[in-house]
Amino acid sequence: MLPSSNPDARETFKWRYERACREFVEGGSEAVFGASLYCIGYRGARLRDEVNYQLSLRGVPKVVEQYKGGLPARAW
Repeated sequence: MLPSSNPDARETFKWRYERACREFVEGGSEAVFGASLYCIGYRGARLRDEVNYQLSLRGVPKVVEQYKGGLPARAW
């Protein structure tokens, strides 16, 4: 993800990541947080996982529509 030929890239990435997380924890929206992560290189499942992780740290429960437990319905 980071170019190894640029030693400053790691620091820049770290600063941007920490800033995005700090703003999100302070009440920023999920969409802005996701866009910030997208800009620093998060894509696809990694982006969704990071947003979900930060939501769990924030204490906001994620609502799943029409969730059915992992057990199948009883046939009898």
